[in-house]
Amino acid sequence: MKQALTILTTLILIICIGSPFVLAKNEKEFTKTFDAEKKLKLDVVLGNCTMEKSGDKKIHLTVRYTYSDDEFQVKISDRSHSVTVEEKLSNNPDGYANWFLSVPDGVEIEFSSATGGLSVNKVNIELEASSGTGSIEVIKSEGDFELSSGTGRIDVADSKGDFELSSGTGKVDIESSEGSFEASSGTGRVNAINITLTDDAEFSSGTGSVEVVAPKVKEYDLTLSSGTGSATLEIAKNSLNGYFEFSANKRNGRIVCPVKFDGEEIVGGNHNEKIRKWFKKGADSSRYFIKTGTGKAMLKI
Repeated sequence: MKQALTILTTLILIICIGSPFVLAKNEKEFTKTFDAEKKLKLDVVLGNCTMEKSGDKKIHLTVRYTYSDDEFQVKISDRSHSVTVEEKLSNNPDGYANWFLSVPDGVEIEFSSATGGLSVNKVNIELEASSGTGSIEVIKSEGDFELSSGTGRIDVADSKGDFELSSGTGKVDIESSEGSFEASSGTGRVNAINITLTDDAEFSSGTGSVEVVAPKVKEYDLTLSSGTGSATLEIAKNSLNGYFEFSANKRNGRIVCPVKFDGEEIVGGNHNEKIRKWFKKGADSSRYFIKTGTGKAMLKI
């Protein structure tokens, strides 16, 4: 019996020593609750953040991390109108931290990260968020959103509000959403599908393509533009109602449209001549502007 217990103990020790879960650093947790009346500023360095709706009228912060306490610190500065939460890291820290925010309706949040991303789901807030290289997504949410990333993606889906979206080199995607939109990328693609406008909207890219599919525009202006890429509006034939205008560099750009134009003209001079063409269908007051420099300005029906 004693020999059997010794063998069993030895086997348990071997299993434990060989297990990566036992050798891994233990995840620790930091929690804090704030009043929703104050603006919350969250400034993280490497961590990702997930934001969801709170079950009460408080802001709840949770951080789960594996850094040692010498490498990682949560610094909180409580002022009269705002609370600032900062991630403080030592040089070359070993581990990770994930941030979680539960927020009630109507709060004001400012988020920034050097490399981390942000995921927002089912909230109604005013959000200003930026990341150097991380991606930002907003799903099934409402409010005012000012989102930017240096190289990461910006994604919005099934949401409603005012949207100001920009990425330096990343892609910007909007799907099944309603509101006012200003979306841009320096070199990435900008796409919008099944959107409903509540104000004038503009989608642009410096060198990437821009495509808007099946928009509901009503009486507003919708502008698509790309410096060197294609700007494409895709719309159902029975929705072809309003004023449509296309422009492109006369020498290097192209206008592609299956509808006969009502008029055209050459504008500009020297090496910057542009050709402008237009047509109007129906009595709708909505206006569509499709522009490119050296790419294609295109209508698909």
